[in-house]
Amino acid sequence: MSSTWEPNDNQLAALDYAREHDYLINVSEMCREIGCSRQATYQWNDCADFVRWWNRKRQEFFGARLDHVHGMVYARATGRSAKGSTQDAKLFLERFDGGYAPRSRQDIAADVAVRKTYINVDTDKVTGIEEEDGNGNG
Repeated sequence: MSSTWEPNDNQLAALDYAREHDYLINVSEMCREIGCSRQATYQWNDCADFVRWWNRKRQEFFGARLDHVHGMVYARATGRSAKGSTQDAKLFLERFDGGYAPRSRQDIAADVAVRKTYINVDTDKVTGIEEEDGNGNG
């Protein structure tokens, strides 16, 4: 952001409105509520500083809700709740949880099916490797 850019009162009001409604907003309704024109919101989105600020604020908002999403995922995984969508939770975590690292089926299969046993490890090379295919076949 440029060092001189600051959100105006309408932009701050739009942010408050969006947060109050969990970002599930209708722009026309928001504009009526906060007293600005829909055209103004288009102009805001033409300003790179506004867009960076808005995106940062949205990221902060959803990032602050990660614990809730983790709790819901845990409740579903343990059978304590059937609320919510597992797929939606996964998408939310992929987007907002920097520590979330989904693994592909191939990665999981490789972890489970392939076992490597190193025999006679030399400092420069491995002299024997046994691989299993997951069925006990080496």
